[in-house]
Amino acid sequence: MKQQALDQEVRKLLIDNEIRMRSANLSRLERIQRTRHEKHIYLPLQFRSDVDTNKIYECETQARQHVLYHITPFLNDIVGLYLCRSLFHKLYIEYPSWIENIFTRKSAKSNEIMLDIFTSTDVWDQNDWRNKWFRRFCRVLRGELSPLFKALGIPHIDVSRMSACIREVTRVQGLLQVTDSELGRIPHLWVIGFWFGKITDDDVVLAEDYWAD
Repeated sequence: MKQQALDQEVRKLLIDNEIRMRSANLSRLERIQRTRHEKHIYLPLQFRSDVDTNKIYECETQARQHVLYHITPFLNDIVGLYLCRSLFHKLYIEYPSWIENIFTRKSAKSNEIMLDIFTSTDVWDQNDWRNKWFRRFCRVLRGELSPLFKALGIPHIDVSRMSACIREVTRVQGLLQVTDSELGRIPHLWVIGFWFGKITDDDVVLAEDYWAD
């Protein structure tokens, strides 16, 4: 019964498109304006990030849009499962652009770390999820979310519980299975790493250099 209740809660989160895609459906210009306006809010929350290491914070590229599109459902489902629903809604009321500002407005070094983590997801479930790549993702996610959770009044992240949420969401969505070519629009975690690898902090690189729709 406990597992059935958990599965029902996960399914509710998976179909909650209004919250899940709120950050992903804005136009490029709207995102630039919004992130520039909110920059002063998010920079103090970011893990190992400050003005000096993220100088082109509002630089918008097609790669950033694709990272946001793919990562938004995954992170929403994890955090939504970890938090009670009232805190989850409070998160979006107080920090509506948290995924974009924390996870796609990163330095080049941070993007390299995320590339390594997400392109290693095919081995996450090896050794009963006790391998270095999955543990590394849990540590990074905890580090990124800790300042944000503290701002919400949550002083501590239970790593075991967070790990269980990541595993459950990954299992339910089947996100470890590669189903198409590497350039396809496929809903698994590897493609998130692919787009992190395409993000740059160099403002002279244009969106069309990344993707031709």
